[in-house]
Amino acid sequence: MLNRWKVTRNIVALYPAGTRIFIIKVNRRGRRWNLSSFDTVSSGGSGDTWTDVTDVITRILPGISDPKKVSLTLILPRSDYFFTRGIYPKHLVENIANILNYEKSDHVFLKEDYSVITGDIIETQSSLIATIYWVKNSVWETLWQGGIVKSFGSFLVIPDLMVLSKGIYSSFIAEDSYEVKGTWVVFPIGKNFIHSFHITQEGSITESVLIDPRRGFLGSLVSKKLQNSSTILYSDSVSEGFIKDSGIILNGQRLLFTPLEEIVRHGILGLLDVPTIHGFNDSIRTNLPKVPVWGYIFLAIFMSYALFAGYILFEGKHLEGKLARIKKERVILEEQWKPIEQQLNLVKQIEQDKENLEAITAQTIPLREFMELLSITTPKDTWLNNLILTQGNKIILRGDSKSAVQYMGELSKIPGFKDVKFISPVRKDAGSDKEFFNIEITVDWSEFKKSRSK
Repeated sequence: MLNRWKVTRNIVALYPAGTRIFIIKVNRRGRRWNLSSFDTVSSGGSGDTWTDVTDVITRILPGISDPKKVSLTLILPRSDYFFTRGIYPKHLVENIANILNYEKSDHVFLKEDYSVITGDIIETQSSLIATIYWVKNSVWETLWQGGIVKSFGSFLVIPDLMVLSKGIYSSFIAEDSYEVKGTWVVFPIGKNFIHSFHITQEGSITESVLIDPRRGFLGSLVSKKLQNSSTILYSDSVSEGFIKDSGIILNGQRLLFTPLEEIVRHGILGLLDVPTIHGFNDSIRTNLPKVPVWGYIFLAIFMSYALFAGYILFEGKHLEGKLARIKKERVILEEQWKPIEQQLNLVKQIEQDKENLEAITAQTIPLREFMELLSITTPKDTWLNNLILTQGNKIILRGDSKSAVQYMGELSKIPGFKDVKFISPVRKDAGSDKEFFNIEITVDWSEFKKSRSK
């Protein structure tokens, strides 16, 4: 079973490819996977692939210092597993994973003797294409029951298309500048079969076919599909005679030949870029999930709050001691404060008497008439924020206007308003074109009253 947080750090992968068996060793250093070795050995010639694989495992096991820290990964050749695909309406894209899981569990023949994994889900203009790999459990259970694979920390079985698609995409499609409709890959499996599969420009597998040259129907069918492909990628072991015998007819397609080892080499490293690899029998975690940018922001905020909480706890204890000292000082100060408090109460009484006297004096000033006239004189673009009456005949107006000078001129025309002047520089607000002013007016209340009585 998959350990949620345990990350595999060492992998030994075996890939039976015809008469050869590739042995790939990769290890994880920090956050990167590195290919430590890539060896090719000849199969033992026993006629049984898994007997030969068991012999190879037996030979390499003594050279591994701690097998329990290694994941043994078996890459199944196409002749040992099945490939199929389903087409679904495009509107099911949000639920396609649940639908595929239901359909896998609903097939009786897949419940006991077969293992199934879901491949690529390709979204086209009108539909969804879902690919599925399935294999007889007896293929890999033979190795498991033999006991030798139990020496390793984990054992994973995956289809070779998962590796080949990654290798071809990273080596050719992703780095090529020409426009493609898709690439067909052709290479032989043993003496009797050709494995041909189609990979999209995005690196997804849409079709996989095993062709028997002795039967021309599939060869003709694949040949027609190749007509729509701008590129055909061949393994270096494919010969022109082998292509001719398979019934494949070429029609000017771009041909590329590359060693299968190079495809597998790039494919293993490409496959390990994902956090988890799901196989037929188990899954392994190859990387921790990548933390999104918002995760780092959340962590920074959390750490800030944690530091702040620690500071608050420290300051809390410090303030508790300080509060105890202050309480003692308060008792002493309260005794010293009582005479001062009596003096302050007396000062407050005097200030209250002064306010009452000023109120009586202000009653002789025609405030109502003054406010009415000031309201009429003040234009709509002018606002008064403060009005101060001092010394009985001094008035200070504070506010803002589009033209403080013009407003001061209007005030000067009022009878009884003498010596109208700015007592501070006019300040202009660049954002609103308003002028803030402080205007002082000396008022002759006798003259003012006479002008209002006429």
